[in-house]
Amino acid sequence: MNILLIEDEEKQAKAIQDWFGGTGDEVTFFLNGEDGLRDAIKKEYDCIILDVMLPGKDGFSILKELRNRGREVPVLMLTSRADIQDKLTAFNGGAQDYLTKPFDFKELEARLKIIASKSSFEGRIEDQNLSGNLILDYNQTALVNHETGNSVKLSAKEFRLMEYFFRNEGQLLTKEQIDNRVWGLETDVNYNNTEVYISFLRKKLDHVEADKKIETVRGMGYKFR
Repeated sequence: MNILLIEDEEKQAKAIQDWFGGTGDEVTFFLNGEDGLRDAIKKEYDCIILDVMLPGKDGFSILKELRNRGREVPVLMLTSRADIQDKLTAFNGGAQDYLTKPFDFKELEARLKIIASKSSFEGRIEDQNLSGNLILDYNQTALVNHETGNSVKLSAKEFRLMEYFFRNEGQLLTKEQIDNRVWGLETDVNYNNTEVYISFLRKKLDHVEADKKIETVRGMGYKFR
């Protein structure tokens, strides 16, 4: 992991740096809030360890600034204060975790790995929701052209089918694969159910001016590309 540490106690900062150096991770640290914030804005890190009480700019202000700028890097707040209100302020401000001093380095390492791996997983899922100029919006169950803003609602079955195409972009999907994956053991599925819903999706792709389409590979199945 590439870690940014913003901590005003130099002895503590060097101890954390040494610990993670021993695990093969890299820690860059700053001893005041303003310098740390500037670096967090300029560079990409896997996660940030952020002290609350800092000279120049406090940890909560740094966290707020990062989130206002759209920076979603995972943040673990580090402080000697165990006040519940501080914890709520951290989590409400967008922190992923909160650890009070004194702490065990093994616990700090474990917590960082959890929030970094969770962020990586969410990133992969988010990538799978994107294809060309299209976004598959899980919240609105809609297909969205992110360039024009055009969108169209999808029914539950349309959404399931569109999601399957998104996750298998460019791959040949047979009708049997689609039937098994999308419709499963539903008893009300007609023989031409897949063809009907693909026809619906093609119209909706046209409606949002998608730069992707569902192609028929005669005698074999379909490709989304």
